[in-house]
Amino acid sequence: MAARQVNVNAQFAQGVMYQNGDGVQQDYVKAKDFFIQVAKQGNASAQCSLGLLYKNGNGVKQDYFEAIKYFR
Repeated sequence: MAARQVNVNAQFAQGVMYQNGDGVQQDYVKAKDFFIQVAKQGNASAQCSLGLLYKNGNGVKQDYFEAIKYFR
């Protein structure tokens, strides 16, 4: 179980790196892909990050309804 949590945390961290361009070229689409993987496992931080991507239209088509879905 602990190994799974480490994997989730690592995937979320990779998403943040791509979102912010920390050590990698900024790529919102790759960030979204990592956040989706982690959000499916119930990670609230990833769900919030996805909501922000949809709210701001970064790497996805701007969609306030989709953003609200992830914020809930």
